[in-house]
Amino acid sequence: MDIIDLIDKQYTPDDYIVLDVMPEELTYVPKLIKKKDNDLKIFHIREDSNVIKESIIQRIASAKKIPGISYEQYLVFNEKPSMSILKSCRLYRIGIYYKNLKGELELYAEPAKITGRKKKSQIPNTKIFFSSKQDLEERAIGKKIIDVQKDANKIPVFANLVEDDQRYDNTTENLIDIINDVMDDSDFVVCILAEEYRSIVDQEIRRALDLYEPEEILIFLKNNKTSKDAWAPLLNHIHTNYKVKYTEYLDMRDFELKFTRRLMVILKELHKKHDVEFLG
Repeated sequence: MDIIDLIDKQYTPDDYIVLDVMPEELTYVPKLIKKKDNDLKIFHIREDSNVIKESIIQRIASAKKIPGISYEQYLVFNEKPSMSILKSCRLYRIGIYYKNLKGELELYAEPAKITGRKKKSQIPNTKIFFSSKQDLEERAIGKKIIDVQKDANKIPVFANLVEDDQRYDNTTENLIDIINDVMDDSDFVVCILAEEYRSIVDQEIRRALDLYEPEEILIFLKNNKTSKDAWAPLLNHIHTNYKVKYTEYLDMRDFELKFTRRLMVILKELHKKHDVEFLG
């Protein structure tokens, strides 16, 4: 068997896969990299068992830590290497394999295991689009609650408001384009239906219903006859065609409590999805 076959026998394809892309942290190109889970075995195969420049061993050993990965580096020879090579490898903590007289791969020196710090899981930036009358008090309360959670718990969640877009100038000339761009750049949609009907809000919500999953849409309805009558056609459209539930609220205090409760459900799911401990 040649050296590659012997390595395959030792680190079988059933357990280890061949890594085709060399990590940028390595400073010398190996002949073969085997990977199992987050562990790498890196093999530098040498034809000459008696001569290798110490500068090459130094270069191999100068590889940096790979985040989240443990690795070992080996020099592999066709026969038992010279004592000078062994001393250099021990000094620089490089392992040695060689092909013995029985034609087997024999370990001659143990390498150091180099372990990179595991990167902590992180929640990506999460944007929440607000669909409501712009001067609505509930809109300001919702944004404030999101900002409080973001700042207090270091969670990258943001209220994504049309009026914060740099193109917005309080005219209707390009308003639809801005609304659509801001909505498309968001991960969740909050819809607040109060007493005053707005056709542009109706249009936003109908579009959101077609773009987002039910769990990504939070609808809040003011619990009075005026609001329910004003939004009756939209509510009927939602009830008939979508599995999206809405939350009724009585006043600002009630809205604050219920919005916070639903936001915390979102935050908890984000933590779970990205394997981050939830401390809320």
